[in-house]
Amino acid sequence: MLEDTDSGQLEDIDVIPNEEMLLVLSEKGYVKRMKPNTFNLQNRGTIGKSIGKLRVNDAMSDFIVCHAHDYILYFSDKGIVYSARAYKFQNAPGLLLAHHLFRSYL
Repeated sequence: MLEDTDSGQLEDIDVIPNEEMLLVLSEKGYVKRMKPNTFNLQNRGTIGKSIGKLRVNDAMSDFIVCHAHDYILYFSDKGIVYSARAYKFQNAPGLLLAHHLFRSYL
């Protein structure tokens, strides 16, 4: 049995490796977590990779490179600041749809 020496409790952050990851944010507030090696260097004349399916009238706005244990701060339209560890966001590799930021992580 694993046991933490400080409090005797083992938390999820203790067993999650602090790997580099990529958070992809859309204009309508959807987010998904991906591995950075999802995208490779391409040669001239090759077809690029898609980051996944998008909702209607939505486009990707930001890419954040971070580590799994980093805190991500995000703001609501009412000025409230929320924080979550990067590993808490859903890992959605390939063509899986992203989840809405404020519905999934509050």
